[in-house]
Amino acid sequence: MSYLRIKELLKERGLTAKELSEYLDIAENSLSRIITEKQQPRFELLEHIADQLGVEVWQLFRGSDKAVSGYVEYQGTLHRIQTKKDLEELLKKME
Repeated sequence: MSYLRIKELLKERGLTAKELSEYLDIAENSLSRIITEKQQPRFELLEHIADQLGVEVWQLFRGSDKAVSGYVEYQGTLHRIQTKKDLEELLKKME
């Protein structure tokens, strides 16, 4: 199961991956690899994606629609995301 909600958030906002990649100034195929989880994004890029989609970084993750602010659900467990280190640790668990 996909852990990122970028595709879902794009649809909610009426944006295409091409438009988002242009806003982010990255190649469309790079964004596609992130969306399909073939490439793990840097934290800074996640910040830019979240900013362009009008959400917090933690809201990019599956389960965040059910989570309390600052928490992400992964494999039935809530993980608190307050710092870059918190997010990096969660991403390692997801690999």
